[in-house]
Amino acid sequence: MAKFVWVNREDGFGQDAVDLHQCRRFLVSCPDPSEGGNWDHIVYYRTQNDFWIKESYEQELSGYQIVYCYEHAVTVAHDFLKNSRKLPLELEPAREIASAFDTYVSWMRGNQAHAGIVTLVSKPRWDRRERTLYFGEVLCRSFAANAKNQMRLLDAFEKENWPTKSISSPFGIGGPLKQTVDDFNATVSIQASFRFCMDNLRVGWKRAGH
Repeated sequence: MAKFVWVNREDGFGQDAVDLHQCRRFLVSCPDPSEGGNWDHIVYYRTQNDFWIKESYEQELSGYQIVYCYEHAVTVAHDFLKNSRKLPLELEPAREIASAFDTYVSWMRGNQAHAGIVTLVSKPRWDRRERTLYFGEVLCRSFAANAKNQMRLLDAFEKENWPTKSISSPFGIGGPLKQTVDDFNATVSIQASFRFCMDNLRVGWKRAGH
């Protein structure tokens, strides 16, 4: 049995139909009807392609309705920790940013992609000399000199000016493309607001939540 819901896209253009029965469900906050209680209802779903969907109540004139939207992993981790919930293993890389209020607020202010300021034409930018990765004008991460495969992948995309379509693997047949993509997505994509995806010998990138 399927349960399809409409999920609002992060960029505000359209919705996606998602089967929640194919997702992992995490109850983060339940409404507390007692006086002074927290009325937030928050449930998160983790999709099979590693995106996070938030289920919450939205007040309207006729009452409350349930809405679904994509959320950045850092915000998801912040909601878990704020409500004293144990972080799923997939959210551990976001703990450092999400756990302290000051660092989370700084991230919210600096991460323009999350705040909705970055437009649809915004894209990553890789500074090879400084070994720094940006999304739009937001600094995502600096790389150590020994992250050679990830930097080689970034070099290839920077050379092609980060096209919306996939490019050929810079490693060729039998190269470490899958491992490199997995390493990047596991350690960088939370800060970077985008992730790599691959199919055979081609690799592309997409915004978080898309």
